[in-house]
Amino acid sequence: MKCDAYFLQNIVQHYPWGEETAIPELLGIKADGRPFAELWMGDHPRGPSKVLSNEGKFEELGDLLSTNPEAFLGSGINGKYGGRLPFLFKVLAAKTPLSIQAHPNKAQAEAGFAREEAAGIPIDAPHRNYRDRNHKPEIIAALTPFTAMCGFRDRSEIIDGFSRLKSRTAEEKLLPLLKGKEHALSSFFTALLNLEKEDSKELTDALASWAREERGPLDGKQKEAALVRRFIDYYPDDPAVSAPLYLNVIRLAPGQALYQPAGLLHAYVEGVGVELMANSDNVLRGGLTHKHIDMNELESVLIFSSATPAILTPVKSNTGLFRYQTPAQEFELQRFDGGEATIEGRFPAVVLVTKGHLLFRVSGQADSVEAKRGQSLFLPASCGLQIKGEGQAYIATLPGDLLGEIIS
Repeated sequence: MKCDAYFLQNIVQHYPWGEETAIPELLGIKADGRPFAELWMGDHPRGPSKVLSNEGKFEELGDLLSTNPEAFLGSGINGKYGGRLPFLFKVLAAKTPLSIQAHPNKAQAEAGFAREEAAGIPIDAPHRNYRDRNHKPEIIAALTPFTAMCGFRDRSEIIDGFSRLKSRTAEEKLLPLLKGKEHALSSFFTALLNLEKEDSKELTDALASWAREERGPLDGKQKEAALVRRFIDYYPDDPAVSAPLYLNVIRLAPGQALYQPAGLLHAYVEGVGVELMANSDNVLRGGLTHKHIDMNELESVLIFSSATPAILTPVKSNTGLFRYQTPAQEFELQRFDGGEATIEGRFPAVVLVTKGHLLFRVSGQADSVEAKRGQSLFLPASCGLQIKGEGQAYIATLPGDLLGEIIS
């Protein structure tokens, strides 16, 4: 097969929490007032990218891959992932908070999918939990300042936060569970999100009162209170508005990233980033949403331990690319920051230009093609790619794709 790079035509998802202008500006199109929440790049059935074929027609990327899966994906990837890309690449632009959520591991996803298939639940039913058999580890790298909540705080911090609220519900029904010796976090979280209506209102009223009083520079208690105030504006009756008191609040600078493994409770709050994940759409929600919540299923996948996620910064390789290292097997995120670099091409890749104009030359070809900000390309396996220019690009591929030894 002749090596070539394919420009992608991608799907935008207009979810209500999306920001109106960031993705249109990236793509160089006019905003139309709708929320542009996510730009999907890949072959996921709910939002497949299209490529321009040799006949001058657009076809779905998955259809192109199916014409010669071993050549496009590489024999190992094709065999392991059934002729599809193992990852889904996105641009995410959040204006309002996404739901508090977690993702299942592979075994949980397979079992949940089989269970719901046997029950005859339609794949697009609003109350369906598992829309595919895959797990969904993911990484998000910030393009703008980005706020997220991720992982349970230390139990002493949660106790301190809820003790400030002057709330009967907190004092009588939540704090005693946190101070217990066994299953403290799981007991607390289950009780919080299953409060009776009267108790939930009492707690959210106390949260609102506390948050109004805590004003000042956005650090420490003021940072948490500012988020609580925002959440109450959107979800005034949801006890999950207390999330900044039980989840770690993380601020990412552009270029920094967070990795979310299975079972980690998290929510993206605000900002624009590139997101890379295993090719799945399985989400179990636990608040800050009007969508379906299945608390029993969420609790069955959650890891109930305190953990502060590490903020990831990429490591430069000897090919000129920067590499975000995670345990994920289905994907690896890389970044090009200008100058000259090479993708040597053992695995398929999707390249998104996020700044400037870049020149791309595929191995074996004499001519370069230019790609500007917002354009993306699919690069088949075994096709190397040279990148030149003073712009920036993010690259979705797989671990160990001949980046070379990491520079120490």
